[in-house]
Amino acid sequence: MTSTVSNIIATACTMAQNIKLAPIRNAAGFDGTKIGRKSGNALEFVEYRDYQQGDDIRRLDWNILARTDKLLVKQYAQEIDPRCDIVIDQSASIQAGEGKPDAALAIAAILAIAADNAAFSTTIWHAHDNWTKDPFPTTPENWTNLEFNATLSPGQNAKFHLEKIQKRGIRFIISDFLWPQNPIELLQAFANGAIKTVAIQLLNPDEINPPPGGIATLIDPETNERRLLNLDEKTIGSYKQAIKNHLELWNNAAIMTGTQFIQVNAEAFSKAPNLEPFLKAAIIQYL
Repeated sequence: MTSTVSNIIATACTMAQNIKLAPIRNAAGFDGTKIGRKSGNALEFVEYRDYQQGDDIRRLDWNILARTDKLLVKQYAQEIDPRCDIVIDQSASIQAGEGKPDAALAIAAILAIAADNAAFSTTIWHAHDNWTKDPFPTTPENWTNLEFNATLSPGQNAKFHLEKIQKRGIRFIISDFLWPQNPIELLQAFANGAIKTVAIQLLNPDEINPPPGGIATLIDPETNERRLLNLDEKTIGSYKQAIKNHLELWNNAAIMTGTQFIQVNAEAFSKAPNLEPFLKAAIIQYL
């Protein structure tokens, strides 16, 4: 971990000490109350699970047994272990945007601390070509595998790796989402089995509204392919329309899949991390 990365993660961790993930409201049967880790008999029924040896037979659902011959036990709110999965897009293309890697790690650190403060079991997924779990999810200063060098974006391999994530949790994915893949397919797979899904898009102002003039050298960081581009008025106009269409596709896909979509200025956030975008979106709240 470089000193720059270490400093921004340390700043993010300090900021997150007095926050927690906000309650999940009106999602998959939950009413927004905090769900504890300990076993108990909270009155709010959540779901069924298969009967296991040693379970109290008084909690069997006898009606289901009579209809289906299945032994199912009722579970209540306090018996469900709330989960939070945070996916960090670490494809090489993220490095092309000023401040994106630092912003991605800072946001992930804030969310990880907030999840831990809210008693969630937290998993950090480093989305390299082969997704890996971080061994220290709730201590970001100890995170490993922080290189942004994957040749594949999550849009290319997410469906396979998302099968590793347990169901009935809240899921975050942090990326610029500047992928050619169809966003609806990715967000559908991402939302499948989740209680709540949040997509955090890192973009810079010049990616949405680039200044005209001169010759730009475009470099694909994943293939090192180079291309010269004349930034005249026509080219800029075509680009602006293309990026507008692209962002609309992602916003529409988010609406269709029930995914909360948050856009963050990566360059600004990397220089001065702040909680405002996530407080405003009701993702986090103060303790």
